[in-house]
Amino acid sequence: AVPVPTPAPVPAPEPVTAPKEELVRVPETAPVPALKPRDGYSNVAGLATSRFYHTETLLPDGRVLIVGGSNQGSAALDSAELYDPSNDTWTAAGNLYSGRYHPTATWLPDGRVLITGGTGIRGAFASVEIFDTHTNTWSTAGRLGEPRYNHSATILPNGKVLVTGGFG
Repeated sequence: AVPVPTPAPVPAPEPVTAPKEELVRVPETAPVPALKPRDGYSNVAGLATSRFYHTETLLPDGRVLIVGGSNQGSAALDSAELYDPSNDTWTAAGNLYSGRYHPTATWLPDGRVLITGGTGIRGAFASVEIFDTHTNTWSTAGRLGEPRYNHSATILPNGKVLVTGGFG
């Protein structure tokens, strides 16, 4: 028998520190509880469009960006909404170029939000879109190497976004 050497232990990778992305889950159109750290929970206004499997991104100015998702008819939504907690209102935030559910939303240090992948009636997307929070406009931003949904996207210290996992 040939002896099989015992492999040396592999050290754990160093953790990558990235800016914190805080999310608030807002289901359906009914008023939903929102956490107020000092006061407990309270109801907030409902979304203009009922949706699930969407993304939610807390913006530095306190607004929350809701992107895409699906509705009761299983259609992939191309709409986005902004919630302003200072006056408990929702406003339209334009339309994506492609309706999608199960995408990721990553806040970028320059104030934009990167939307990657997702899926729709024709399958997974490789497309990438950017929402500019300063102008409330959408633009396309290239493609992923592979179509994917239910994946992760993390901003790295060098400003690049690491997209991993999911289905395609």
